[in-house]
Amino acid sequence: MKEYKLLPNHNCIAMNNYASKTFIIAILLMSFNLVYSQDKNKEELRTYYNKMKELSQSAMKSDKTIYMDYVIVMAPLDKHYTPQKSSVKAWVNMTQTKFINDHMSVYKDKKEAITLLPDQKMIVLTDAVPMDKNADKTNLFWNSVQDTIFTMSTVKQSTEFKSPAGEPLKKVILQMTDKGEQLLHVRTAVFTISEKTHLLKEIQLNYEPKGKNINGVSFEYMDLIINDMQVLDEKEKVFPKDIEKMFFSSGYTMKKEYADYKLIDKRNIAKK
Repeated sequence: MKEYKLLPNHNCIAMNNYASKTFIIAILLMSFNLVYSQDKNKEELRTYYNKMKELSQSAMKSDKTIYMDYVIVMAPLDKHYTPQKSSVKAWVNMTQTKFINDHMSVYKDKKEAITLLPDQKMIVLTDAVPMDKNADKTNLFWNSVQDTIFTMSTVKQSTEFKSPAGEPLKKVILQMTDKGEQLLHVRTAVFTISEKTHLLKEIQLNYEPKGKNINGVSFEYMDLIINDMQVLDEKEKVFPKDIEKMFFSSGYTMKKEYADYKLIDKRNIAKK
């Protein structure tokens, strides 16, 4: 039987931090129009992207909450290491965020963000970054990435099939050109789309032969599997009224259940 090793703990933390950003990345990807293409499969992808774009943008404009349940799989190039899998549930609107995965929880309001790291017995306080400002800075980068994926690629394969539950699906594989692979370090981008709901179900980025380096580990591919995405109207049932009261009894005195946790305060007010 083949034996797998776990990645060193700091690399697992880095992978989880990487996963924590992926929800925002996914939302940003959904907000972009695809570039012009005469290819039927790319045009179909464009239609599906636009539907998810409208869903996310309408939610943000109406101050509703986007909910997403997804799984991130990062496969190390070194086959001696087991693939790293993180199941994520995230709720995001313009002022609040709740993000929960296997190893960390993040709660953000207008004032601050609180990150709970149970494995490290640690709570981290940071200043909140407004969603609109964060998106403005990130849009430029991801718009460039998206443009590169669709302009510097060709459709390698398109396959129609059904899920075990009978849902009609289509898998489209985009092969990057030499220049596209050089820019993004991605060989192929694989999209699985639902012919029933017209939503993306899965995005897999297969990296170049040397892999993608994250915190000293080279990864073969990243797989984003979207289990659910919807817009919620009643956000008060999702977010706590006061995120500080979840962890602190008075001031910044830890509640009993977090008495042995280390508090790291990175807020600007704490530096003064």
